[in-house]
Amino acid sequence: MNIALLRGINVGGHGKLPMADLRRILADLGAKCVATYIQSGNAVFDGDVTGKSISAAIETEKGFYRDCIVITSHDLARAIAENPFPEAQTEPKSLHFGFLAGPPSPGDLDAAKAPKERWHLTERVFYLHTPGGLLHGKLAKGLDRRLGCPVTMRNWSTVSKLADMAGL
Repeated sequence: MNIALLRGINVGGHGKLPMADLRRILADLGAKCVATYIQSGNAVFDGDVTGKSISAAIETEKGFYRDCIVITSHDLARAIAENPFPEAQTEPKSLHFGFLAGPPSPGDLDAAKAPKERWHLTERVFYLHTPGGLLHGKLAKGLDRRLGCPVTMRNWSTVSKLADMAGL
């Protein structure tokens, strides 16, 4: 199984993409057994569909471009197993997994964070614990620039649901 994670879908009235359209786009690209989760651009599917092909198909059909990061169920299982903040799973909206489009080249992340925020960076995942919630934190703002690559964030609730959907 693979997981497509789209950035900036159905946020603030921009990048409107009904999940039925996303399922059809993925099927048109050759994906099988496509299932979506909530309206923010999460899909689980079988097949060898790339993030670039998904982004290109959305741009062709909908007229806007959104980065799409595709990870395998193995990648997701590893990200969950390596979570450095397991105690934060009791507050699912305060624990975030940032899936990276490429290798990071981080700057000084500690200088950008709020006092209670904690973070950990691996080659493919940026973990962020924001006890006050993502909107009240500082580190997530401008994270792409700070990491030097596109990143899409998902909270623990979404990561858990995608793991269930992927059969983990």
